[in-house]
Order: sequence, then structure tokens, then C-alpha cells
Amino acid sequence: EEDPQQPLLGPDGAEESDADSRAGQDDEVTPLWAVGRAVLDGELETRFSAASLPFDKFEFYQGQQRVATMKGLVRVIRRQEEARYDLPLSVSQLLQPRRFYVTLYVLRALALMPADVSTSDPYLIVSLGDEKLGSRDEHISNVTDADFYRRFELQTWLPGSSELHIDVFDYDSIGGDDHIGRTTIDVEERAFNREWLALDPKPVESRVLRNSFSKAPQGTLQCWVDVHPHDAPKTKPPLWDITPPPQQHWELRVVVWRTADVVACDEMTSMNDMYALLRCDACDGGKATQETDTHWRCSDGAASFNWRCKWPLELGPKRMLDERLTVQLWDRDLATDDAIGEAVLPLSAFFAQAFRAGSKAHAAAPPQVSGGAKVAAAAPAAATQSAVRAMPMHFTGDDSLGPSSLNLGIRDALRTLWSEASAAESTATAGELHKFWVPVFGGSGQSSQKGEERGWVQLSIEIVPGALASAMPVGFGRSEPNEFPHLPEPVGRFKFSLSPFKTMLGLLGPKVCMRLGCCLCAVFGAFVFGYIFLQMIPVILANLVV
Repeated sequence: EEDPQQPLLGPDGAEESDADSRAGQDDEVTPLWAVGRAVLDGELETRFSAASLPFDKFEFYQGQQRVATMKGLVRVIRRQEEARYDLPLSVSQLLQPRRFYVTLYVLRALALMPADVSTSDPYLIVSLGDEKLGSRDEHISNVTDADFYRRFELQTWLPGSSELHIDVFDYDSIGGDDHIGRTTIDVEERAFNREWLALDPKPVESRVLRNSFSKAPQGTLQCWVDVHPHDAPKTKPPLWDITPPPQQHWELRVVVWRTADVVACDEMTSMNDMYALLRCDACDGGKATQETDTHWRCSDGAASFNWRCKWPLELGPKRMLDERLTVQLWDRDLATDDAIGEAVLPLSAFFAQAFRAGSKAHAAAPPQVSGGAKVAAAAPAAATQSAVRAMPMHFTGDDSLGPSSLNLGIRDALRTLWSEASAAESTATAGELHKFWVPVFGGSGQSSQKGEERGWVQLSIEIVPGALASAMPVGFGRSEPNEFPHLPEPVGRFKFSLSPFKTMLGLLGPKVCMRLGCCLCAVFGAFVFGYIFLQMIPVILANLVV
């Protein structure tokens, strides 16, 4: 007695992989073809039950090489059960070949074995019988994970040529192309399989690529196939457009307002010549790393910047691992600058929210995010406040990047309240952008998850659509055009004064000035005491003589 395998589908009619994933789940905007479509973590053949298979396969080998495959049905039953035995395949279906449409959807290839030094230039060749589709001119350069998103439409007669071969080749400009791997789908086994016919929609498979040169897997191909008879057009599945959404042009704008409670690197003066360094590796073009101006002789860890950084940004349906903003505080020195601390802000969820809103073009306006920059009256009609996506005051970090730097409980809430209470007193334009405090950490490894807290920095983050960024341009730092919002000159900066005491206080800091004042008072007192003592020496000597 055969042990039937676990059924392909559960009672709800759909089964997913162990990770409970679905097609397009990594795409923040779920396309129509992915709605309700499961993603399997293996090949579909391994999930068919033995009772659902339309026939058995018998392979013939010459040595170790397979030379033929025979499909048949062999069952041993009792004679009295012959009338009741339900064959999985009608014999009449085998005697009358039918024309079938075969539609293959290839999403992506993952972890391809590099055919060149470290990457490949893969392209697809799909063949079914005498029909072959694909071209080497459609190769993707220098990748190991290729996003194909291709649809192939073929026809065949069943029973007949039923092996659908999907080959992945590596393009070479000189010499022949290298064969990376192949996976084969028996469409005849699908077309006459009751369990497969009951699947709607067909799940995405993760099929292993193999070649004749190695027994090791050469990569994984994510795809699904639809097989439909030609003489039943009314039940033909729809042709899905699996082209991914186009890239969207945005601009990331970050304003560094000020700092608080930053540890002083100069222990003598308890002061810093502080500046902030910001890096966004996910941004395209321009300078990935930008820095503010320097707050010279900053005391009490309270620096003021009012400095804007901006980067061009390309958002697509897939999130990248480096979608984060790194903020570092440094103390400028003559020889080598000292690192004070850093904070890492995960932006994946923030970017995904913006991409979802941008993908709803000409649809209902996305929900308004409070804190978006105001739009000038002369801006185009599309330039509404809801078009600007502002970082909320509280946000949850991306789990793939580790815990968020902002999840600090009561102290974080107190800092937020302090920010809101002092916003009205700030010389900067209030109410236009969310301002939130981010702790910076230093010490062991200069990591935002390790080491000790080294201070706080106040930021505002927003991303603006490309068209709106062109209509509402802003300058770097405090340069023109200084709008949206206007950034005033920072307050509390050191300025030279005609008063030597004020200049000394600004240069040396209150701690050194206090020590210096105490030293001067001690020297002055000693001088006065010595002078008086010297004046009294003759009197003392005269009294001794008398």
C-alpha cells in the first residue's frame, strides 16, 4: 500500500510556505497577479499526492544516462473492485490529442551560480517540443539575483511533447555562452492532474536549477505555469502582466536642527567643535555622505545647526537592505577628528509607505501625514500637502536592520515632550516638519545598538516626489533657495567680541574660565599677602631690635 503524500492544499484552498509568504510579499505594492497566489518553498511535484497523479513514469537508462521515459498506469486491484475503481485519467483523453495553451511566468532567479568572476549575465531560453522562445540579447548584466518578470506563451498537443524546459544561460561577448542550469516541468502531468486543476490561482514555485556538470544546485527559479485546453476558451485563465511597477523618483530631505546632552570629547574645556555626518547608501547619485557646518566651541553638549541635507532617491517595488540613514556626531580637531557617537535610522517602512502612495497615480489622494511641508500657492495642482511624506514622530524600525534606535521607552517620550514644548520658542519655523529626538551611541564598536548613550540629536525627515521637488527646490544647508521650511541662522554660536572676558569665556568654556579665575584670584591674593608681608618686615625687625 502506498503512503500518500501530504495534500497540496489545505481545507481553505490555499497553502503557503513555512514562512507564510506570498508572491510579491517583498513588493510593498502588491500587484494584481499576486493577490491570493501562494508562494511555495519548493517544486510543485513534491506536493502532489500519489492518488492525484494521472500516470506513473518509468525511466529507461543506458548506463547512467536517461534515454527515455514511459508513462503508464499500473494498478493491482481485486476483480470485484474493478467496476468501482476510479482511474485518475480517462482513457479517451489519451486516444484523442488536444491542443493546449501553455503560459509560463518567470519572476526571478535567486542565488545563481556565478559563471564569470563573481556574477553572471543571465538570460532565459524556454522550449516546448519544437517551439523555442528567448534571446541572448535580453540578458541582465552583472547579477546573481536576476529579476526577469517575463511571460512566455507556447502551444502543444497533449498527449505529445510535454516537457517544458527552462534554461538559464550566461551571456558571454567572446566565445560561447555558459549553461547555468535547467529546470523541467511536465505540462502533461499538470494538465491531467485533478489537484493541480483545482488550484486557482496556480502557486508560484521555487524550482532548482541543475546542469550536467555538477550535482549541486545552480540557483533557484521562481515561476508558475498555466495550462489550458484550446477548445475551452471561456475558462481560459487571464494573461497577467507581471511587469514590475516602474521606479519612482523622490528626494530625501533631512534637517539637522540641534543636539542635547552630547558628551564632551575635550575633558579640559568640556566643549566640542561639533558637526554632524549623515550617510544614506540607498540614495542614488550625488554624495552619499554629507556633513553639516561646525558649531565651534559648543558647550553643555547643545549644538545648533539648522542644516539641510538632501539626496536623490529611486524607489522601486523591492526594499533594499541598505535603506537606512546613519547620523554621526564628530568633534573636529587639528589632527584627527574624534567620533562622538552615531544613530542608525531604518527607513524601509518609511520608503515603502511613500512608494505605495506614489503608485496610486491619479487615484484617491493618500492619507495625509501630519508634518508635511506646506506648498506654495504657485505650485502645481499635484503638489498637495499629502504628496510630501514626512517621517512620523514615532516609527517602528525594520526588523531586518535590527532594533530601532528610537525604542527607548519613557525617556524617549520625555524627550519628545521636551521637543514639542520648546518648538514654539525655537527661531526656526514651527509646525511645518515633525521634529524628533534620536539618541546617539558610542563606545564599543560605535554601533547604535552597543555602547553607551552619548547624546541626542533632533532631526526632521521627509521624502518629496521628484516632480514636486523640482517645483519646490531647496538648497543644501541654509543656502538658497532656503524654503520648505526656511532655516534661520543657528543661535548660540560662538562669536568674537570686543570684550576679552566674553571672548575668553567662549573660547575656553565656563569650566576652564572658572579654574583660570580661581587661579588668578589665588595669585592675586598671594601677591597682595606677599606685598603686605614685605612692607611689614622692617617694622617687625625694628621691634625685635628694640
